[in-house]
Amino acid sequence: MTALHFIAPSSPSTSSELIGLLRLVCQHIGGGHEIVVLGSEEETKQFRSYGLNVIGNISGVENQSRTLASRIGALLDSNAKHQHVLYGWGYRTAAALSCVDTTKTKICYVDDIEHDIELVSNKMTIMTPSVATASLLRARTIASIDICEPLIGLRPFSLILDRTLSRNQLGVSHELLVSCIGKYASPQGIIEMLMRLECAGKTVKLVLPEQYQFQSELMGQLSQMAMHNEVVLFPPHFRQVDVLHAADAVWVPETPEYVESHGVLDVLRVAWEGIPLAVTTNHAVHSIPTIGKRVAWASDEIDVTAWINAFDQQRDEVIQSALELAHRIRAVTSPTRFVDGFLMRLPSSARF
Repeated sequence: MTALHFIAPSSPSTSSELIGLLRLVCQHIGGGHEIVVLGSEEETKQFRSYGLNVIGNISGVENQSRTLASRIGALLDSNAKHQHVLYGWGYRTAAALSCVDTTKTKICYVDDIEHDIELVSNKMTIMTPSVATASLLRARTIASIDICEPLIGLRPFSLILDRTLSRNQLGVSHELLVSCIGKYASPQGIIEMLMRLECAGKTVKLVLPEQYQFQSELMGQLSQMAMHNEVVLFPPHFRQVDVLHAADAVWVPETPEYVESHGVLDVLRVAWEGIPLAVTTNHAVHSIPTIGKRVAWASDEIDVTAWINAFDQQRDEVIQSALELAHRIRAVTSPTRFVDGFLMRLPSSARF
């Protein structure tokens, strides 16, 4: 049986970690795998460079008036002779597939939720990495969509840029470099953190998240306050993992109240790499059994401020703690465990 995968690389809810899981499934689950990119020709070429079997692309990731869903439906009709199982990676793709009326099995893996896009009534199975994300999906979807218990995994990176080279390209020498994680991090939260650290006399450079959704708003406010030099924009052609290894520590700012979900996999990537990490208990990663409370340990942003302020004095202890956490995270999120769990959650009609 052939599996047909759909992914929208430019969507904010499609992280590099999600792409890594797609690659894991294609490499380690039997049967044929074909990929359709919901995006541009350039993105299609990039996916082919990964060694993936990309059969084409459908331009655009917006499903206005269900145009994207109708294009997917037309593609399925033209390949009706194939016994496809349909996989969707990311919330934007899941929303489009939920509008497609087909008898084929539909399975989606969703990490981050885009609050302004709804799923519709069509039989589909969704996997998520956290209890909090699953609960949000259950609260906003309908009975015909089956939400599996959480499943987490990460694909290892084989090559990471040299730390010194990365810091030089970020324009940082001896300052404490803190990388921010989260596309929807609160601009006000970042400003308040910088103000608290400035009052404490702590010199810090903050690297904004990859694909940060509020960059213009944040930089405009920081420029008015003459604080824009304390922030480093995420550099083009960098990967998040390269910035992580250049940083001394990582902070996951809280999101605005109107944002319903947080990406869990990006946070777990930091813990996997053994980088000192500060996350408050409000984050969805806190809901992951056995390890969530170890990852999200800070009670609030004041607690994070104190941690960053005292970082240099307790660096060795913090790094050792991060390495111990990494050992546990790697056991829970191992590729083998993810693939085995993925197979166990597939409906019988979708197993090869």
